[in-house]
Amino acid sequence: MNERDWSADEDRLFEETVRAIERFARDRGDERCSFLAFDSDPERGHVMLAFDTVENALRAARVRYERELEAQRQASARDRGWQTAVYHARRARPALHAPNTGDFAYPDFATVRFPDWEQWAALDDDPAREPWQDDYLEGNVVLLFGRSIDRVLAAGVLDCLSRAAPFRIGFNFHDGDLCVLRITDWPEP
Repeated sequence: MNERDWSADEDRLFEETVRAIERFARDRGDERCSFLAFDSDPERGHVMLAFDTVENALRAARVRYERELEAQRQASARDRGWQTAVYHARRARPALHAPNTGDFAYPDFATVRFPDWEQWAALDDDPAREPWQDDYLEGNVVLLFGRSIDRVLAAGVLDCLSRAAPFRIGFNFHDGDLCVLRITDWPEP
């Protein structure tokens, strides 16, 4: 297997992310943004940039919380509810953001295509790996997200957005759980 050079993809994702942030600030500057995330299906060769607003994030968080609370109540009301009480308590992970970019106010604000990712995935030429190791393509895409985010932060690109405190940046693989990679704008205690 030949190792892939990810630097051109990193440059492209950085540039397209900058364009999307600037366009969001221009078109939606009156909305306070709480989350910027990449939603990707690497095997299909695309990355969508998703933005969420404070109002939408709180609505989505409340819906999720109420759903999880109801599941806990139903489980505890059953005979022998004690058998799954710890499981349900640990499963409920309230967060003040949507669980997936599909629930964001702007889930597909911009799309960046990487056709060679599709071709790479089709080759099925990943390096040998242990069961606990990540998929080659997905693992490298996550590293690409982190490096692109760091460049966005270093360049001060987010300064044009009206941002919530704290402001989150992350990713999810399409229909997967949302992962927070960076948090900025921490409020003072």
